[in-house]
Amino acid sequence: MTVKRFQQRDHEVTLLPENPAFAPIHIDLRQQPLAIEGLGVGVIRAGLTL
Repeated sequence: MTVKRFQQRDHEVTLLPENPAFAPIHIDLRQQPLAIEGLGVGVIRAGLTL
């Protein structure tokens, strides 16, 4: 699993990965359905002091 940013223009969706080792995913909503299964709202890191 990797975190992606959602970008939509009309019927075309692009999922842009935060990790540069992965390529963007392009989806045409007229041809393929899309289901978002989660939403990232924050990051928890061990050893971090605020």
